[in-house]
Amino acid sequence: MILAGDFNVSSGDLSPTSFRRELRNAASSPTFWFDQAVRYLTPQGLVLTGMRFLSNITKNFQNPTASHIPLLAPNPSKALFKLIENFRFYDGFAFDFRGNSNRSANGKTGLLANSNQRDRVGYKMTFTTDRTVAKVLGKYRLDWVFVKSGYLSSPKDDGGSYRFAPHFGRTLEEMNDRLRERISDHHPNVVDLPFQDPGL
Repeated sequence: MILAGDFNVSSGDLSPTSFRRELRNAASSPTFWFDQAVRYLTPQGLVLTGMRFLSNITKNFQNPTASHIPLLAPNPSKALFKLIENFRFYDGFAFDFRGNSNRSANGKTGLLANSNQRDRVGYKMTFTTDRTVAKVLGKYRLDWVFVKSGYLSSPKDDGGSYRFAPHFGRTLEEMNDRLRERISDHHPNVVDLPFQDPGL
């Protein structure tokens, strides 16, 4: 079972908006009201709110799997990854969330590194907005590959079988950007699925 595609996970809402929608979102956001309380009820409120905002952007940058800390450092995308990680098929097996340096494309370790290429910070981005801020903000990891090999009952069991498990997940950013006409506005992702345990 291979689950792959654009999951639209990002640190913020990228859909078109309006003034009315932004007001409605702010009014229903516990984080917004927490920020207002900190800003107006503490002597250094503006500084503290700014520091919290910057630290949360840094935590979530190109990493929608980052931890979710309600009010202080939210990451609404985390729930999707926990749902997939905790999911079990009728046969008791799970999606592979492992990340081993010898089974990842660039020697990185960490969550999902075997099936999705990690970067220096977070994951290799798959989508860039037309106008980024300082060539940094506006880069997102939206596309993902999840594999159920049929031989793994725990998503992070490094001692489990690697037969038909994801290996060397890679994002083809450089290839896509060098084409005269890009394959897609999203960079393709590839992963190796060996028919036998490679025993690396």
